[in-house]
Amino acid sequence: MTDKGLFWVTRARKGMLYEVMQSRQVAGSVNVIRDEILRLSNKRARQAGAYAIRRVEYRDPESGKIYVFITNQKTWSA
Repeated sequence: MTDKGLFWVTRARKGMLYEVMQSRQVAGSVNVIRDEILRLSNKRARQAGAYAIRRVEYRDPESGKIYVFITNQKTWSA
């Protein structure tokens, strides 16, 4: 989808293997815990030449539950 210019957002899988390439500053939001650029490091992703993606960790203010999202969109605010 990235090759076609499409943006996607999905929840990250538990146990996802990745290498953090850049930690981005989280400003103005108490609910965004982490904003990172990463590269998937499992064998299949390495063989496919996977693009760098973005990982955003978010805490729901009502439930306190933490959600982790990944996306190929790197310019939107977290």
